Parts: sequence; structure tokens; C-alpha cells
Amino acid sequence: MRRTSGKGRTTGKNSFAGRPRISSLRCDICSREDVEHMLDEADKSFGRIDILVNSAGRNHLLPAEDYDEEKFDQVMDLNVKGVHTVTRAVGKRFMIPNRLACEWGKYGITCNAIAPTFVRTPINSFQLDDPAFFKSLTDRIPLGRIGREEDIAAAALFLCSDGASFISGQILGVDGGLTAMQ
Repeated sequence: MRRTSGKGRTTGKNSFAGRPRISSLRCDICSREDVEHMLDEADKSFGRIDILVNSAGRNHLLPAEDYDEEKFDQVMDLNVKGVHTVTRAVGKRFMIPNRLACEWGKYGITCNAIAPTFVRTPINSFQLDDPAFFKSLTDRIPLGRIGREEDIAAAALFLCSDGASFISGQILGVDGGLTAMQ
């Protein structure tokens, strides 16, 4: 999400000597207390949040018969509930407490999502290290490779930039053309 002035320009640049001010801290987004602490720190440091990037994700790569309820709950708690908890808390505290792109648009807030293809992570590296799997995967991707962390970061930076000030409610596929093949 990003907030604009309504004229396509990002509001409230947090900068020090021309450099953006950033902050990071550890937060378990499945814990409301951790999320509130993170927002307290953001409020103390900046007084507002102009850009929110929800990038948490988890999976257990197991056969269906081994994917028990506990593992399923872990994935859903982080990937769905945790992301919702952060988005809702930020919206209530720093922005406007309504639904996302359509309802928040009137306040100059854009909301988009990034849908990446495979990017090497500790969760999937064992699959990507299998030459047969890797070849079958990259053969299906028109650009012939898996995604890189930089690909996802570049998409996020674009969606947070003034160049994306009139883009809202979209899912940006960062997948080397994979979804275009389906």
C-alpha cells in the first residue's frame, strides 16, 4: 500500500539529508502484541507509515497425506491471518479503517499485490537443487529462469513509486511469463 496526495505524488517523504529514513525490527505478524509494538515503534520514529510491504510467507512441502492440521494452520496463520492482521492494524492506526484498494482509493491509498513464481528460499532450495525438477520448471517459464529476490524487490519498489500512483487493486505477476502460458 502507498499513500499519495491524490495528484499522483507520494506524500510525506521521510528523509534525512536527502536520504530515505528506514527502520527495521523483528515482528511475529501472527502476534497482535508484536504488531502493535512494531506500530508503536513506527509511530515514535516516523509518526506515520506511507508504504507497507507485506512479504511474509511460509509453506511445508509435504505430500498431502502428511500435511496435518497443525502444519496447515501454521501456513494459514502466517500467509493469510498475519498479513491481514498487519494490514488491518496499519489501516486503523495510520490510514483509514476501511477495505483495501476500492475503499481506500478515495484517501489516495493504492493497494496492490505481487504474485511471484519460484524464487530460491530455504523452504524450496531442496527442490530447486534437483536438476530434473529445475529443468522441468524453467522449461515452462518463457524467460527460462526462476525469479530472483531482486526481481521481487524491483516490483515492490515500482509499486511504491510515483510511477505507480494510478495503479491500484492489481496483482502484478513477477513470473517470467509463466501465467501468460496458462
